[in-house]
Amino acid sequence: MAPLPLGSIVYLTTAVIKARIKSEETMPDTPSLYGADLDLMNDPALNADALAGRQGPDGQTQFACRRMEDPDGTPYKSSAELPTDLGNNADDIGKYWIVPTYDADGVVVEQWAWVWLGSDYRKTYMGSLGPPGPVPKIRPSTDLVNLSDDPDATSFVETSGSVVAPTWRFNVAVPVGPSGPAAKLNDYPDFAENPSPSNPAVILHDGKRATIPGNRSAAVFRPANIAALSPRFYSVPESAFRDHNGTWTNAWKDATVNVGSFSVPAQNFDWTPVVWGHTTTERFSNPWKIGLEVRLGDVKEGTLIARGFGNVRGEVFVVPHYTHNSDRNVHVSPTNGYAKVDAGSAATLHMNLTNDGIFSIFNFTGKHSQLMIMVCPLDAFNSYTHPTTRRVR
Repeated sequence: MAPLPLGSIVYLTTAVIKARIKSEETMPDTPSLYGADLDLMNDPALNADALAGRQGPDGQTQFACRRMEDPDGTPYKSSAELPTDLGNNADDIGKYWIVPTYDADGVVVEQWAWVWLGSDYRKTYMGSLGPPGPVPKIRPSTDLVNLSDDPDATSFVETSGSVVAPTWRFNVAVPVGPSGPAAKLNDYPDFAENPSPSNPAVILHDGKRATIPGNRSAAVFRPANIAALSPRFYSVPESAFRDHNGTWTNAWKDATVNVGSFSVPAQNFDWTPVVWGHTTTERFSNPWKIGLEVRLGDVKEGTLIARGFGNVRGEVFVVPHYTHNSDRNVHVSPTNGYAKVDAGSAATLHMNLTNDGIFSIFNFTGKHSQLMIMVCPLDAFNSYTHPTTRRVR
């Protein structure tokens, strides 16, 4: 190839350079002097004498790369600005231009050399490509500094954590305006107006969700009668029990005889009765075991809700009891519907003496007999009819 013109810049290799920056102290009225030592980290690669072997065949002559600049001395912004009037000759082959790559803020993040090969350009990375550095996982947070508490407060940033996982806490001083008017509860988009509020009523979450403005799913709150969540108490007086004289033989095991009833008025919610109490029976033979059962609805076939088992003392203590011999799996829960009394319906409880022994002659007068009934609400929300569509604003 023809000798290169004087002043041509010839590309040799890519190397890593370590710079040692130094400062020389001077007189107080004289600026400091700065200097730098540049160490070529891979300089042995420039001297291949130690690696020289036997003389090989002549290699193919290659062209020299010559760095070029655009006419006004500034780098090209993109490869689209590169010259297109180059030829396939020794004067043009090997010319290259540096085209930087910019990020969104206009900062150069890398440089590429576009080398003319005679018919087109080849894109080659400029410089040494090192390993990627750690990408920090930044966790920002914001706290407002109330200027009404401290009018002279200013904004500041607190940093903590490591360089790869820093935490930035922005304390922003912002003016505080006057308090706005309190909004009405029924103006909130997640408030449903069905049922209408009653006295006494509270706002409760019914366990359901609805779509509110912005196509967001939110919990629905609506009025519920607080009475539907509060137990009520009724007592069964002695006068509700009827006297009964009877004889039971062995053949009448598990026989019953009704000795009284008591009516609980209708409630405005679904409920179940929970019964406790006691009674006394006079005995005239041995063994004496006269008990008491309480049934809901029908005297004989009603739901068993309480039981007191007879003993030789004749003192029977009645407690809630639901299981019986024909079905030992029955039980009551807030949602299974067992022993349930519907809202708006009254309930009648029947007290029956039971023969828990073998043979007995007895006299029941109801003296010292007493029951206590707790009206226990079931699922308060299930007591209402839920709207299929809730009004949202």
